[in-house]
Amino acid sequence: MMYLRRKTAVLWAVRRDLHFYRQTEYKKPGVHNDQEGFLVLEGHGKAKFGNEKFDVYPGLAMIAPAGTPHSIKKDEDSCDVKVFWFHSAV
Repeated sequence: MMYLRRKTAVLWAVRRDLHFYRQTEYKKPGVHNDQEGFLVLEGHGKAKFGNEKFDVYPGLAMIAPAGTPHSIKKDEDSCDVKVFWFHSAV
């Protein structure tokens, strides 16, 4: 059995929430000690994971491995990009 500690960044094995990306420019990328998964629920935009850029759209699922800088922005003509995200221990 693995015991989680504060340094793992995920105290209860999984953290999750909804986030609305309202900006049309990339913000400072997130970088975490654990992996982060994303499921796009609404809106269209772009994502940047490390040096890779790609379109985001409803139904797209993505995972940023631990230590990977990542950022999401909406397209100018789109509603906010609504994303279900979760962090989990690796």
